[in-house]
Amino acid sequence: MDGRIESLLIIAAPRSLGEMRRSYHTKLQDVLVGEIDKVLTGASEDEIEKAISAA
Repeated sequence: MDGRIESLLIIAAPRSLGEMRRSYHTKLQDVLVGEIDKVLTGASEDEIEKAISAA
């Protein structure tokens, strides 16, 4: 809320992402650069990087 975050990418399971969207604060929306609706729990660093690059 104090402006320390300039840009934010949210990665979450589709259902979780849908729930989270309902609670987005205006300041979060201002810095949100994207969302990835994918489960990446236990994914390797390479898999996460590929998901971000593809988005």
